[in-house]
Amino acid sequence: MKKLFSWVDQTPNKVNTTARLYAYLIDWVVGGVVCAFPAVLLYGLITRRSDVFTDLYVFPALGYSPFWSYLGGFLCIMAAIVYFVYIPYKKYEGQTLGKKIMKIKIVNKDGSRVRLRSLFVRQCIG
Repeated sequence: MKKLFSWVDQTPNKVNTTARLYAYLIDWVVGGVVCAFPAVLLYGLITRRSDVFTDLYVFPALGYSPFWSYLGGFLCIMAAIVYFVYIPYKKYEGQTLGKKIMKIKIVNKDGSRVRLRSLFVRQCIG
C-alpha cells in the first residue's frame, strides 16, 4: 500500500487539522452555493418559476430542450473552476474563502506560490 501512494507528499505540515476541517466546511457550503447559482438562475430565467428543483433533468421533464440542462451543467462547472481555481490563483493567492477565513494557504513544498496547473490538478482532479 505504501508503494501505491509513494507519489503523494506525506511530509507533516504546520496546519492545524481543526483549521483545515473548518476551511473545508466553509468551502463546501460557499462553493456549493456558488456552483449551484448558475443553474438556479438559468432555471428561473427559462421557466419563469421559483419553485425548488433537484437536478438539471427538470428542463426536459418540463418540456424544454435538453440543451438547457447541458448549459446549466456547464455553467455550474465554470462557477466551480472560478471559485476553487481562479480565486485562489488570482484573488487571494493560494486561498479560497474558507482558507482565507481560517488563515491557511495552498503553497508549493518550498513555500513558494502555487502554479496554476498544480492548483487546477489539486482542486479539480484531486
